[in-house]
Amino acid sequence: MSDVALTFPNWLAITLSAIFILANLAGAWLITLTVAPAYTAPTHDRRWIYLSPIFSIGLAAPFLYDPLAYALCVGVLAWLAPAIMIDSATHKLPNLLTVGTSVAAVLGSILLAIYHWDGTIFFSSLLIAAFATIVLVMMYQMGFGLGAGDVKLFPALVMCASSTGTALTFFLALAIFPGFYALALLMLGNDRHKRIAYGPWMALALCLALWINAFI
Repeated sequence: MSDVALTFPNWLAITLSAIFILANLAGAWLITLTVAPAYTAPTHDRRWIYLSPIFSIGLAAPFLYDPLAYALCVGVLAWLAPAIMIDSATHKLPNLLTVGTSVAAVLGSILLAIYHWDGTIFFSSLLIAAFATIVLVMMYQMGFGLGAGDVKLFPALVMCASSTGTALTFFLALAIFPGFYALALLMLGNDRHKRIAYGPWMALALCLALWINAFI
C-alpha cells in the first residue's frame, strides 16, 4: 500500500470508515438475531452470539492507523464472529452470515483500493482468493472434512488478509493450527472421518495474522 492516500482527505476517509463499520455492525447484529434461533437449540446460551459482532472493534485494532483498512477488518469480523460461534456449536455456518462476510470483504477491499489509489489491492486479493478457493474446493471434493460453509466463507477471509498485507501469515496459521488440532483428536482416539469445524480456525488464523503482522 502507498503511505499517502491520494483520493480521500482524512475527514472523508474517517467518515466513510465510520459509516461502513456502523452498517456492518448493524447488519451483522440484525441477521444474527434472525438466524441464531434457527441454528441453535433453545437451551443454548445465545447472549455471546448476539454480542459477538461488537468484538470486531477490538480485534481489528492493529489497523487503527489506516481508517479504511480498519473498516474492512471490522466489517469482515463483525459478520464472522457470530458465524463461527454458531459453527463451533453446531458445525453449520449460516448462509446469510457468510454472504454478509463476503459482501463486507469485497466492498471494504474496493474502498481501501480507492483510498490508496492502488487497484492492485483489490484485484490481487481477488485473484489470490479465487486461487485459494479452487484449492479448497478440491480438498472439499476429496473429503478432507471441510463443509460447504467453510468453502463459502474462505474467499472473504482471504480477501481481507490479502488486502491488508497479511495473507502469508494467514495461510501459515491456517495450515498449522487446524492440523495440530486434527492430530490431537486422532491421538485421543477420535474418528478420523469426523468433520472439524474449520470456521473458528479460519477466524483464529485471520485474527492472528492481523495482530502478528502489526508487530513484525
